[in-house]
Amino acid sequence: MEERAEQVRAVAAWLARGRGLLMVVGEPGAGKTAVLEATMPSTSVRCCARYADKGVPLGSVRTVLATLGIAQPAELRDLTARPCGPDVERRFADAGASLRAALAPHLVVLDDAHWADAASLRVLGRAVRGADRPVLAVGTRPWNAEHHPGVADLVRVAGPVGPVGPVTVTVPPLTPTGVRRMLGRLDPGRSWSDEDVAEFHRRTGGLPLLVEAVVGSGTVPDGKADLAAYVAHELAGLGQDAVRVARAVAVLGGTGSLADVAAVSDTDPADVADLLDAIAAAGLLGSGPTPRIRHPLLEELVAAHGGPGAARSAYARAARRAHATGGDADRLTGFLMCSWPLGERWATEALLDSARAARSTADARLARTLVERARAERADDTDTRSELGTIEAWTALQLEPAPAALVRVEEIIAAQERSGARDWADRTRSELVEFAMLAGDLDLARAQARALVVADDGCDDLGRHARGLRAFLGASFLAPGAEPERLSVLRGADRLLASERVDALPVLAHAAVTFATAGLDAEATGAVERLRGVRFEQHPRMLVELGLAGVALVQLERLDDAAEVFAAVGGAATLHRIDDVAANARTWAARIAGWRGDAGAARTAADELDAGRVWPVLRPVAAAAVLDAALLDGTDAELEEALAAARSELAVSAVPHGPGMADLLLGCARAEHALGRPAAAAELVARAAVAYPVGDWLAPWPLVALHVDGGPALTRRAAPVVRRWTSLARPVTGGLATSWPTPWTGVEPPSPDPAGTSFPLGIELLLLQGRTLRRAGRHGAARPVLHRSLATALAAGHHRMAAAARAELHLAGGRAGSQARPYGLTPAEQRVAVLAADGRSNRDISEVLVVSVKTVESHMTRLLAKTGRRRDDLAVVVAEIRRSSPAGHDARASGTG
Repeated sequence: MEERAEQVRAVAAWLARGRGLLMVVGEPGAGKTAVLEATMPSTSVRCCARYADKGVPLGSVRTVLATLGIAQPAELRDLTARPCGPDVERRFADAGASLRAALAPHLVVLDDAHWADAASLRVLGRAVRGADRPVLAVGTRPWNAEHHPGVADLVRVAGPVGPVGPVTVTVPPLTPTGVRRMLGRLDPGRSWSDEDVAEFHRRTGGLPLLVEAVVGSGTVPDGKADLAAYVAHELAGLGQDAVRVARAVAVLGGTGSLADVAAVSDTDPADVADLLDAIAAAGLLGSGPTPRIRHPLLEELVAAHGGPGAARSAYARAARRAHATGGDADRLTGFLMCSWPLGERWATEALLDSARAARSTADARLARTLVERARAERADDTDTRSELGTIEAWTALQLEPAPAALVRVEEIIAAQERSGARDWADRTRSELVEFAMLAGDLDLARAQARALVVADDGCDDLGRHARGLRAFLGASFLAPGAEPERLSVLRGADRLLASERVDALPVLAHAAVTFATAGLDAEATGAVERLRGVRFEQHPRMLVELGLAGVALVQLERLDDAAEVFAAVGGAATLHRIDDVAANARTWAARIAGWRGDAGAARTAADELDAGRVWPVLRPVAAAAVLDAALLDGTDAELEEALAAARSELAVSAVPHGPGMADLLLGCARAEHALGRPAAAAELVARAAVAYPVGDWLAPWPLVALHVDGGPALTRRAAPVVRRWTSLARPVTGGLATSWPTPWTGVEPPSPDPAGTSFPLGIELLLLQGRTLRRAGRHGAARPVLHRSLATALAAGHHRMAAAARAELHLAGGRAGSQARPYGLTPAEQRVAVLAADGRSNRDISEVLVVSVKTVESHMTRLLAKTGRRRDDLAVVVAEIRRSSPAGHDARASGTG
């Protein structure tokens, strides 16, 4: 180890002060293992990825845990068992966190990491990331993005290289001096000339393993080929029985007992011990509790000695032995991957199980290899062949260029349909739908999903029908102009929607949104009420679609109920650690807060945006929430900043259509108008009408159009808008409609509702009315409306709107102190309102206040005009008077005194 002093010091420094991960890197035979053995403490736990189960997802992590004697954590089992999805990175992180806890008391040495499966290395990287002590020492060959990419992923995930990240120690080949020392130690009785040493160094590349092997064989060194010659030389003197036993030891990879070695080598168990002694005498066996070839390179060559046929036959016997003894399923798969096809059903099932696991951990290359190997076995039933086809389709979509992959997937679907495996054909098509949606090809996703619905038309299997509808509704959710087709499809799903099936819940959630969008409020309400009885935490894989119940409630303008649904979705997602779903539920909650006028809660959407947790489809919704907060109480500078961010989102959004985009466009229009740029606002309103030309979406675009246009056409344009709003049973738009003074529009609301005026859009509506009246020279009519908008804005704490109302009131000739009076009411009008709210008649009020009945009637007319309420609805006005005006508290006393 004289020439390894520098590497030994580097490893010692990492053991003393390092954190997380150590990478010991060198070419095959360079001495990586020797460095690790010389430096790692005796308390470390040593594993070799080469001996981990071949072809098994997470095989190396399982080997580490088995060596430690620790059962697999639930998160690791979940990663293997659950299908891929949008939360796969979160599940890798969870598995890494659980493994970090398992490794906490240990120092693990993993040699030959370049043999490890990619999923294991990803989990190990997460397990050591951020560790405050040495956790994992890895021996590996050099890597890059093409060669051993799993090792590259391990280093990337573990953290930045340096004092707080992975430390790399490179083990270079020996120098000529090092070769001389090694030759002298191996054969001290021989005199090595400079020419001999130079030749050894040139031909072995300075790799210690080759030097050692060649000296023992007596051959002229010439790289790995001569290492094979060394193995052949040693085995040739042992006899065929010993060769078979040595091959069995190599195939078992140090994991087999003497009985296993006897079975795999087809040797009498009584002779195995003596044959192993002979192999050890030849220098091929290493130390340990079970027989093992002393170096991985030698093990590879021993297994291959005699040709590929001999090795495959040995692996076949090892697979049969593992199956017969009920051995570990992962080891069985590893043996099968290297053996001849056995033509056995159990072999097919074992390979298929591993292919499913590879699909679950998103290891497409491994899944493809397993599928190809399983097809070589006995796969004579339609179901098995079809499932292998579905997995192959997924691997094609992951690994091949899109055109070739699509052709191959269509071939697989056609073959499945010809064989009558329609269920598997549907599942393969579902894989294609998911791929198209993730790739942003919504047309392809929608077409393929529509084919699923057609295939299920009239189908008696409600499960297949549910899968087809779910795929189509998900693919068409954001497609422009898809609402009529979605509604048509749902009209044909009455039986499924009426059922109590769990797999019908996502379809029911889509139905709620579709019905609400179409203005079918009664049907949407029925669907939502059924969904609100569901315990969301019991359906973690449906949370995204169950959240659509909240979207439907937003469209129905039941904002409190919508907030409850999103809170339930977020709680269930947090319980199951589905972080992205929880973050997007919080985003919806922030947007609802903006609509309701809670600027502080609306601003929390900025945190989710900055953290990158918001899905592309909801980024416009989050940006609109942030913009609403600035519209409610921000300064001009803050509003400009929020508007700039919102416009940036408009420019890069991956979702150019839909209600969320229309909402953001309308928010930008309102901001531009508030900042005195009506032309820019008009352009944004026009874009909003194109982005979502459907009915009303809480900020109905005709309302903003009225903001922008104003002028003489206001009354003509306002009337049909208000008529439509009053025809709805939705609280927000209905409230906005009834808050508009009857004489202004010529529309008589059926039942005035004060809810709209306290809604931020209602305050904007009042501002619009007052501004338009003032500009028309009708200052007397403008002042009561502006007083109402000012009082409501102050009560709600919307400072920007209050400032705008105050400025308009000043221009309309209002008194500077009037803003302290609720609704702009005079003290006399406040006293009349308090007594009228108690149910007193005008004559009773005149007697209490000692004024004429005519004076009371005059005060009543003015206060009803200023507040926009009817006489039997003055309790709300009195409550505001008592909150805001000392005179209000004294009104009763002064009247009764």
